[in-house]
Amino acid sequence: MKDSDNVARLEALRPKYEQFRDLKIRTGAELERAEADLQAARDQAIAVAGTDNEDEIRQKILQNYEENTKRVDEFSSVLDAIESKLAAVEGGA
Repeated sequence: MKDSDNVARLEALRPKYEQFRDLKIRTGAELERAEADLQAARDQAIAVAGTDNEDEIRQKILQNYEENTKRVDEFSSVLDAIESKLAAVEGGA
């Protein structure tokens, strides 16, 4: 095989090489953006929940749900008590 044959083969391979090089550059840029987005999400989680640990966030959500349910139950009980007292006042009048 002659050097001219190898040069011709290299020239024929150039488009494939350039395609892969461009893909590597684009993928690298996408990876950097994804890493920045992930860090922003972590920062936001820490700002909102005080942590970026998924298990801790799930636990806090569960605790908040339980607390909210308890408060709604208490509010419902207060309204029921008020309703009962109003019914007694109306019935006694």
